[in-house]
Order: sequence, then structure tokens, then C-alpha cells
Amino acid sequence: MTVLIRQRGAAFESTNVLVGTRYVQANLNAYLLYLCFPIPFAAVRLIVNWRRAKILLIPPAILIVISYCNAVLIDDCSARIATGCSALGLVALTDMIYVCLRASDRVGILLSLWVLMPLPAVIYVHLPIKYILPVLPAVALIVIRTLSSVSWNRRLLVYGTIVLACTFYSVLLLKADADFADYGRRAASELIAPHVAKGEKVWYGDSGFYWYAHRAGARVSKPDEPGPNPGELLAVGLMEGGEATLKRFPNRELIDSRTYDSPHGRTMGYGAGPYSNYYGYLPWRWNPGATNDYQLWRIH
Repeated sequence: MTVLIRQRGAAFESTNVLVGTRYVQANLNAYLLYLCFPIPFAAVRLIVNWRRAKILLIPPAILIVISYCNAVLIDDCSARIATGCSALGLVALTDMIYVCLRASDRVGILLSLWVLMPLPAVIYVHLPIKYILPVLPAVALIVIRTLSSVSWNRRLLVYGTIVLACTFYSVLLLKADADFADYGRRAASELIAPHVAKGEKVWYGDSGFYWYAHRAGARVSKPDEPGPNPGELLAVGLMEGGEATLKRFPNRELIDSRTYDSPHGRTMGYGAGPYSNYYGYLPWRWNPGATNDYQLWRIH
């Protein structure tokens, strides 16, 4: 018995190590990607130091080629792009730390340590871009210090480009996120509220849909509790994890459904994930064909 317990404990620890390693790798990629895009740290650093750029860009070029070959095998374009941008972020960050240490630049070393502040969070289950917010003042100071070596006209050009590009990207992100936030609200008002008004009992069973479904009068369906019963309705959002709930009720009939497209791009799913890099590394991604699907089923 003792041997069996030890074996199970060792297997559990091994599984935790593997899962933790997977999180660390994904979160490190996300951290380095954020320093390349949408934060303009890596771009400014590499462009200003273009004389060394040929040498600096050799390592990321190799990684981009390797990631491209791997991505072709798994048919994942977003992973290829993310890996290449992460490599550029790693080169820019390493170059800054090396130059500051070599020159004994105390301010530069302090700013470098400031930029490294989110690294302890890489062991967590995800690393959304909001974890990078505390380092943005340091990045702004680094960009200003980096551009101090170029002419005033070029500085104005870079500053103007950064402001315009970031503003445009932010507007797209906010518009797409407003669309995404409205999907659940519309589905609840169109699929749930009319049936509740008729006196029918409607249930829901996924996390991302619960707020609006509950406000519309539906009840939550839990795996360890009864409901919905035969004759009652079940509303699910497929992207929100509704398929897991549907598996619990194989005898059902589709009553109604709604599909909402993404005319302004995506902020969650399909390679985008500003709230969790688990769904994607990019805060916003152009994918107008991506949809959020909601279904209403009658349980038999």
C-alpha cells in the first residue's frame, strides 16, 4: 500500500511539473510577444540600433524559420507569428540588459528590472496582457531614452507613429470587445427571455453566458444537481463551453439558435485573448468569419 501511494504521488508530481512547464513556456512567449506587439519596445530598440540589427536579428530569424516549419506541420499561422515576435522581444530585452550592465548604467539597470517584474507570474495558469500594465511607465521611459540618440525630427516622427498606431489599434480592440460583450446579452434576450415570459422553465450551463442568462430568468444547470427535466429548455453558448453541458443530455431537440459574426475582429477566441493568453496571444485579431453560436434545446 505504501509503495502504491508513493507511486501515485510521484505520478501526480510529474503531471504537475509537465503542466507547470507548459504554462511557463506559453506565458514566457506571451510576455516577450507583448514587448514586441502591441507594446513598441522591441521595434524602437531594434530600429534605433540598426547598425547592430544584422547581428541581433540572426537568432530570431533562425527561430522564425524553425517555428514556420513547425507551424506548417500543425497548420497554425498564429503560432508562427507569435513565435517570431517573441524572438524579437527576447533579442531587444537581452540587448538592453547587456548594454546597461556593460555601461554600468544604473538607471538603465533599474528600468530593466522594472520591465522584468511580471516574470514571477509565468508559473500561473495564464499571463494576460493586463499583467504587463505595471511596466508600461518603465517602457515609456526606455523608449524616450532610446530615442534621445536620434534627431529631434526623427523622434517626432516615431512618437507620432506610435501614438497613431496605438490609438487605431485600441479603437479596433474596444469596438471588437464591445461586439463580443453584446453577444451573450443579445442571445439571452432573444432565446431565453421570450420563453421565460411565457412561463416556461429555461436552464443554462456554461460560465461565459451565465450573467445575461440569469438576468433573463434562466436557472443554472449543475452536473451534480437535477435539471433541466424532460420538457424543459436548456440554453448554451458553444464558445463559452456549452458542449460539455450538452453531453449530459443526449436526448434533446433543437428549438432555436443564434449566430453572431465578428465584423470588427475578435478579442476572445480564434487566436485572440486580451483577458487570457490561453485563448490566443494577440489582444485583437482580424477574423470577421469567426462566430459566437448560441442554441436553445428542449430536453426529452
